[in-house]
Amino acid sequence: MNLKNAKNHFNTIVKHKKYVYKYGRMLGVSRTQCLMHDLSKFSPVEFLEGVKFYTGTHSPIDEAKAVQGYSMAWLNHKGRNKTHWEFWVDNLSKGGVPLRIPKKYAYELIADYHAAGKAYGQGTYCESTQYDWWIKKLPNTKFHKQTEKFLTLYFKDIQVQMNNGANFKAICKEAADFAWYRSFQ
Repeated sequence: MNLKNAKNHFNTIVKHKKYVYKYGRMLGVSRTQCLMHDLSKFSPVEFLEGVKFYTGTHSPIDEAKAVQGYSMAWLNHKGRNKTHWEFWVDNLSKGGVPLRIPKKYAYELIADYHAAGKAYGQGTYCESTQYDWWIKKLPNTKFHKQTEKFLTLYFKDIQVQMNNGANFKAICKEAADFAWYRSFQ
């Protein structure tokens, strides 16, 4: 095992988890849920593959898929972490049926996306550009239509408000009003 990669991969996971905590708490996600986020990344199947394919410029999962065509870490991760939309898709033999993501995981998902941008963005991440990233990501996803609508509205709202000078933390506080999410039920 490459010890330098192990240290760097560990530090990246910890940095990502810190950002999930920061963004999650702003969005009203519980402390416990924020602290529990991505603990499976420390499991042998995820951590060891992460070390093996660590580059420092992009996800080791993406690198493993590019080299091997698959990622055992990703298969483990998406099946254990309800914050990922892939956890909520079933019946793949018939094209996949997406389920509506419960609100507490939808907000953790938002925090996860912000945190990934911050931790892996090499200093280029900005909350107001997350909508553009989201629109590019959507064609390769399979969200329940109400969850997709909610997330799209959230990221668009962030972009519009921040481009008009709003404070990100204040926007998150407004978004944390779970009544807003309930309107998509």
